[in-house]
Amino acid sequence: YIFDNEDQADELYSIVKKDFDNKKTSNYSYSSMPNCYQLKTRDYFYLVCNVENTLLVAEVPTEYSDEIKEIRNEIGY
Repeated sequence: YIFDNEDQADELYSIVKKDFDNKKTSNYSYSSMPNCYQLKTRDYFYLVCNVENTLLVAEVPTEYSDEIKEIRNEIGY
């Protein structure tokens, strides 16, 4: 997503991160870096990254997590 300003991107980042946190199950792992959060459950991989006025969001079956991480790295998040 591309927003008109950084505040809009920051606000949606917080909302999406909170939504992902609510999807935690008894078996999960997560990592949080500045402006990037990822959560992996038994069935799904969730990613939200915020850079300036942009937001990258992914919610995919776990088997695609490596592909999403590769895409994130390729586009510079």
